[in-house]
Amino acid sequence: MNRRRRDPEPLGIVMIHGAAVVMEGRALIFLGPSGAGKSTISQILEPFAPVIGDDRLYLIPQESKWRVANATTLRALMGALTEEESHSLASVPLGTVFRLIQDSNTHVEPVEARQICRYLCNAVYEFYWSRTFDIQTQKTIFSKIADISRKTLGFDLYFDRSMKTVDEIRNTIAHTSNF
Repeated sequence: MNRRRRDPEPLGIVMIHGAAVVMEGRALIFLGPSGAGKSTISQILEPFAPVIGDDRLYLIPQESKWRVANATTLRALMGALTEEESHSLASVPLGTVFRLIQDSNTHVEPVEARQICRYLCNAVYEFYWSRTFDIQTQKTIFSKIADISRKTLGFDLYFDRSMKTVDEIRNTIAHTSNF
């Protein structure tokens, strides 16, 4: 594979830079730039929630919903998935998006759809190859991200490495009516 270029995913799949775990049967996605704590949050939550991935994730459209799968494999770097490969991925319904901010005062703050969209766009364009996509491909990806953002709850998660972070996430999910 040419390290300077990677074709976009067909089939409506979007690849993002993020981490995800499964809680209450849904994927919780954690976003932030490199060093924000995606791998750290995965490690903190691992005893309580299975980790889907902590670097690259696929967002896969299925009917009118989105599913999350691990894309941290050599296969993911080799190019776009085939339809058969996309259907064979172990995936979980998307539940909530969290933007990570390291802070000693652990708490969550809800964010609007447009902010979720911004976070997800950043997560797509953190991959150097996505910046080489033609304008039509970028518009298509943005359209899919906007769709995800309108259908998904999002929060800014201010966190530290304590058990309070786990409790705060669990509390947020428990009090989210349409999780």
